[in-house]
Amino acid sequence: MKDTLLSAVEADLVRPWYRLRFSPAVEARFEADTSARRSHLLVIAGLLALVTYNLYIFNDYVIRPESLLTAAWLRFGLMTPLGLAALYAVYRGLSPILREATMAATIVIAMLLSSVNFYLSDSPYSFLDTFSFGLILLVGNIVFSLRFGFALASSLLCAVIMTSFVSP
Repeated sequence: MKDTLLSAVEADLVRPWYRLRFSPAVEARFEADTSARRSHLLVIAGLLALVTYNLYIFNDYVIRPESLLTAAWLRFGLMTPLGLAALYAVYRGLSPILREATMAATIVIAMLLSSVNFYLSDSPYSFLDTFSFGLILLVGNIVFSLRFGFALASSLLCAVIMTSFVSP
């Protein structure tokens, strides 16, 4: 069995560079070996990311005190329950595709809510929010280490969201 798996991995590694996938057998074995640990690490990373996202309420207080209630509602009333529900689902166990899609969706939602918060602000310093948008992408691509397709899709969606809100 071990020799068969090793042979399959070696065969996958010599395929052309544009074939970014392992064979279904190798992929299934990889998921079987790493899925529980990955879910556990995603929950921990997700909780830390959610706390960090919510701590930006202090930034909201300094930059846009006039719309602090809106910022608090977006962070604590929308993102926190959605984030906790996603993390609970990942904790309870999802298929690999649903797990990655759920975590990618949290990144896109965080970007959307942060962009709405930016857009609704009348503060002359709200342009500083645009620098924190990169942190959301950093979480998805580095902290969560989303699988390539999900990282690409969520990054592209986030770029469209950022552009839509920042350009006007």
